[in-house]
Amino acid sequence: MKKSIISLIVLLSILLIPGVLAQNSQGLTWSVIEGQEIYYEVTKSGSCYPLFSDPVFLDESFIAKVTLEYLEDIPPTLTNWTEIPYAIGSLVFENGSTASIISGVSFAMPIGNWILLQEIHNDSKIHLWDGYKFMNATYFDNSSFWGFMYSYNAYVNIDLIPGGPTPTMNCTITNTMLYAKADGVLASSQLTLQYYNGLLDAGTVVQTLNRIEGFFVFPTTFVIIVVVIIAIPMMIILCAKFANIPTHTE
Repeated sequence: MKKSIISLIVLLSILLIPGVLAQNSQGLTWSVIEGQEIYYEVTKSGSCYPLFSDPVFLDESFIAKVTLEYLEDIPPTLTNWTEIPYAIGSLVFENGSTASIISGVSFAMPIGNWILLQEIHNDSKIHLWDGYKFMNATYFDNSSFWGFMYSYNAYVNIDLIPGGPTPTMNCTITNTMLYAKADGVLASSQLTLQYYNGLLDAGTVVQTLNRIEGFFVFPTTFVIIVVVIIAIPMMIILCAKFANIPTHTE
């Protein structure tokens, strides 16, 4: 009887741990949860001078809320950056602004093996108009954050203002992103777009996102540990009572 009760307790303890916490063979796991909300201060500033269109001037600052709606499964083994799962979410602007956010932002990464992420990112290529090119990124790594910076040249549509003109220009794009090692959430990013008309400088636009601390959901691992610590003793007591087994020795 005692062995049956112990087996039941072990089984129930395992069932307390959801699949989202399961690590892949390389130690990667999500530390964010579906429904988690992350707040950012977003700024866009600078100017752009298209050749055959009106100039664009930006000086904006607003609050954005990202809600993580779905976490893709982490493959058993990752060998390429394109295999990195996405934390899919929606973004809304808290102050009612209709300003668009410049693309190229991933709001969360799986944690547990930052060395692996850097290795496969370093070997990855970016798809450009003239083919695939290595990112040649610069990496940042300390006890709290991991991130990267890379630049590339592109021929892009200028779509900085909703409903505004969208001329096409040469552009050097520099993308910098830092992720918190504690939960894998994007802590800050900076996207710089340097425009050119031929060889002439045609302006620079900078977008920044900085996570606002204080809007925080405990990582899933922390929540599960607390639940297990509280639940296991309660299950032992309940099972012992149902089996009429003393919970202590007189």
